[in-house]
Order: sequence, then C-alpha cells, then structure tokens
Amino acid sequence: MPAAEALWDSRAVIKTGLVAEKDFEVCKIGDFDEDAALRREHATSMGRAYSRQGDYAAAMGYFDKFIAVCVETNTPRLQARGLCLKAEMQVHLRQLDGARLSYEHAQTVGEEEGLFEVYSKTCVGLSAISRLCGNTKRGLELATEGLAAVGLTEPGDYAKKRDEARAISAIISCSNVDAVDFDETLLERLTVLGVEVDEDPREGGSTISINAASLRGARHVVQMRFLEAVAAYEEVVEMAKEARFAQQNNVQLLASRALFQIILYSP
Repeated sequence: MPAAEALWDSRAVIKTGLVAEKDFEVCKIGDFDEDAALRREHATSMGRAYSRQGDYAAAMGYFDKFIAVCVETNTPRLQARGLCLKAEMQVHLRQLDGARLSYEHAQTVGEEEGLFEVYSKTCVGLSAISRLCGNTKRGLELATEGLAAVGLTEPGDYAKKRDEARAISAIISCSNVDAVDFDETLLERLTVLGVEVDEDPREGGSTISINAASLRGARHVVQMRFLEAVAAYEEVVEMAKEARFAQQNNVQLLASRALFQIILYSP
C-alpha cells in the first residue's frame, strides 16, 4: 500500500498503534522531549483513525491522552488543538455541555498565548453547538467571528485555508440556503478553498470539496436548477470513491444521500 494511502487506512493505523501502545507501557522511547513527541503523535493518529471509523468515544479517549501529554510538556498551542479535537468528538456524541466546556477551555488557553487560529476554531465549534441547540442566530454570529479571526492568523499557516473553509461552512449551516438573497459567494469561495486544500501535500482526507459539492447541489435544488444539482451530487459520489474516503463513515453517508438526490432529480 502506498505511504499516503496507509495514512487513510484506519484499520491499519489502529492495529499498528495498539502494538506500539504496549511498548509505551514498559519503556521510554528516548529522552523526555522525544518520548513526549512520539506519544503525542501516537495519540492523535489513533484518535483520528477511530474518528474516521465513527468510534468517537474511543477517539476522545486518545485525544484526552494527547491533552495530558501537552499539559505535562507545557505546549499550550498543541493543548488547545487537542481540546478542540476532543470537543468535536463530544459534539458527535451529542455531549454538548461537555463540548462547550472543552471549546471554552481551548479558547482560554488560546487567549493566554495570543493564538488567533485557536479563537477561530473555537468560535466555529461553539457555532455548531448553538445551531444544534436551535439558536442559529447566535451560531451565525459565532461563525462570523471565527471567519474574522482567520484573517488575523499568520499568512504562512498552512491550516489557514482549512480554517477559513470551516468558518464559511459554519456560516452556510446557520444561514437560510432557501433565501433569495443567500450569499452565493460563500459557496464559490468554499469550492475554491476545497481545491486549494486538496492540492496541499500536507493534507489528507480533507472533506471541504465534497461538502462544497453537496451544498451546491442543495442550493441548485432550491433554485430549481435540477440538472446542475444532479451534476453537483454526482461530484459527491465520485469523490467518495477515492481511497482516502473509503473508511470515513460521514463521507459515505453523504454519498448515500447524494445518490438519493440524483435519483430524485434526474430527468
């Protein structure tokens, strides 16, 4: 299996990670910093692998381990990232109060260190919680704050485009796509960001493009542009066939919904 595809093979990552875990229990890998770095990498790899398979409780356990190592080694930027990852799992598990606390904790750490990218991530996360609780107005305010914060991050931050895409997606989720005055430029920008992020070799399994295509399909349906809607949903189905998405439950669910829409709106 090519190295890039191996990163997306959640089953292989988990199998290898469980073996490595036994080594961690009985010995130190190297000096303190080296050992801590390996433990952080192991915890995030395992957490992401379980998350892709939809086992959010197991993923959260590994993100807790990641956070613990970050606290031990006084690495606040990584600690805030871990808290955001944990919060995402809590949202999936509908542990919304816990997720809110995790995002707020991350926000506090980010504010103490002047990390604007953390503020953007937490605003987007808190926006999702507000939306799930039925407060789309507050969700839209938070998502808009998150997008503004992206503009304050370092230009060289490779994750900046991904953070911008997440903020735009959150704004769209809290907006009325049925509205006549819906801001079409949001979808256009999201589509561009999806292409740019996918072309970055440091990214793997980005769902920006596939989400953008799904949203375009929904918007075209509202506009009764059914042929364009079908074309957008066909993009979703084709992208979902890529190796990097094979074990991502959320992507396969999106593809199944897209297939239904194609059947519904095909001439």
